Amino acid sequence: HIDHLREIAHIGFEVDHLIKSMEEWADRHTRKKRITRMGGPRPEEEAPDTKALRLKEERLKQRA
Repeated sequence: HIDHLREIAHIGFEVDHLIKSMEEWADRHTRKKRITRMGGPRPEEEAPDTKALRLKEERLKQRA
């Protein structure tokens, strides 16, 4: 029974850690965007998936 509780606590800790790192990542990301919007050092690079999506949309437009 105690092992089961320990397992739950461990999973809770891992989830908490994951959420914390995701929040930190999001914070860095929004800060980077904010700097770019204010005319920062260079435009932020697109995330690979965003770029792929944009290229796909452009190809579809060209085909139309």
